[in-house]
Amino acid sequence: MKSFKDTVLRTPARFAAVSAAAFVLDAAAALALAAAGLPLALATAGGFLLGALLAYPAHEVWTFAGERRPACARRLAKSLAAALAGLGARVACVGALDAVHPGTGLLAAGYLC
Repeated sequence: MKSFKDTVLRTPARFAAVSAAAFVLDAAAALALAAAGLPLALATAGGFLLGALLAYPAHEVWTFAGERRPACARRLAKSLAAALAGLGARVACVGALDAVHPGTGLLAAGYLC
């Protein structure tokens, strides 16, 4: 059983650290891809996917390390489904904002990261 210290202090702090690192990678990659000439929706998707590729294994290995959970295809599938839903929503919003206000979509992408 996990201690109170692990449950209340370490796990949320680790979750926040992994999420922050994934956000930085996501935003940096999206900005770099957009600056390289990729359409904004694709740049946004690329950044999101890179962030997700960092976050899932980092959470499995580090955030929830004390839980000693075996690898689980069901947990991976649920995480993938949530990520795909988030990806679809973000790309749709960035694409719509870029269509309505051309040239400002990158600013919108920053808010949606």
